[in-house]
Amino acid sequence: MREERSSIFPVLRLLLPGADRERDSYGVRVKSLRDLYIKVLGISESSTEARKLSGYDEETGGGGTSSSEDFADRVFRLMQGRCPPEGSLTVWEVNERLDAIGGHYVNGERRRIGEELERLVGGMSQVDQKWLIRILLKNLRLGMSQVKILGVYHAKAGRLYDRFSNLSKVCEVVESGEGLE
Repeated sequence: MREERSSIFPVLRLLLPGADRERDSYGVRVKSLRDLYIKVLGISESSTEARKLSGYDEETGGGGTSSSEDFADRVFRLMQGRCPPEGSLTVWEVNERLDAIGGHYVNGERRRIGEELERLVGGMSQVDQKWLIRILLKNLRLGMSQVKILGVYHAKAGRLYDRFSNLSKVCEVVESGEGLE
């Protein structure tokens, strides 16, 4: 039996979704997320709220969203007062659900992707959902490159990633200390 150790890998998978080669693609786009939120919230496709999710603002008569605002920001605003102030999911549970979404996508099980997303959304706060959307779209908008984030983790992590192209292997090497020379 393998001994379980604490690792930063589950966190890095969330911070660097584009670098995680172990997880399959999610197959999720803004339109499918928009449709999911319309369904989960029970709002009409033609409602003001649904149009705001699409980026249309009636007050300005157009796009109305600032150029720096993304879909995650629009969901964040829409979810205010509609979800718990604190999420109930752990990092491990979020990763487990994201792995399941990737598996369902690979297997062509679109309906099951929606079910997994509904489970995630149901256990998340307004802030959690904003970050979930950015993780799913693989654009966290952190203002830091992958190399910089890996460098914060360990000075040699960026070079290790270039060598292995495997986030899990980078964590394994750094955490064991073997092969860091």
